[in-house]
Amino acid sequence: MIRAIALCLLAALPAAAQDFRGLRPGMPASALGVIGEPFALEQAGNLIYASYPLPFEQRLDVTYTSDGTLVWLSTRASPDAPDPPETGGLQTGIMGLADVANRLSDATETDPFDRPGLIHVREGEPGFTLVYDLPAEPDVVLTLTFYHASFLPPADLIEVAQTPPDDAEFVSANLVYRPYIETAGGLGSPIDGPRTAPIPFPLTIDDAFPSLIP
Repeated sequence: MIRAIALCLLAALPAAAQDFRGLRPGMPASALGVIGEPFALEQAGNLIYASYPLPFEQRLDVTYTSDGTLVWLSTRASPDAPDPPETGGLQTGIMGLADVANRLSDATETDPFDRPGLIHVREGEPGFTLVYDLPAEPDVVLTLTFYHASFLPPADLIEVAQTPPDDAEFVSANLVYRPYIETAGGLGSPIDGPRTAPIPFPLTIDDAFPSLIP
């Protein structure tokens, strides 16, 4: 869990949000320089955790290794964030699972859950995570995390067969560096589970998470 050790905003960021700032897992950590200074920074072992402010009280959480490789990016709404402008994409904090499915269906004219991402849950953590592959970015995996108080799993990291609730809240979108997870087994990623075949996400990342401010 990221703990804030620096609470002052040291530099303003360009006006954009929930678009991962053009960053991708696998890039050098030096690429973070273009988005300013983090408001929270912590190191645990060989991993560094940083949080960056985005407009409309959104945030970008970043994990990178001590040798300077980005391995995890997560975009989410901060607590009590106002409703951001409509973008046509997927937006955390204001959408449920049904909203996400409808938005993907409208964009692709297909049923996005015809082959849904693997559904994983963790014991004691209400909610679930959908896991997708990105055909254009084979080293990156997209996970969509949803919260629902009544969706409580009985065991750690299992694949759930039942249909998840449509009103589950979309809380974060995450880009994970597949080579790091596969070699280090780190970050407790849901992609560690069994995958019989790639499950492609139907949109590009830029289309799914466009800038809040053009």
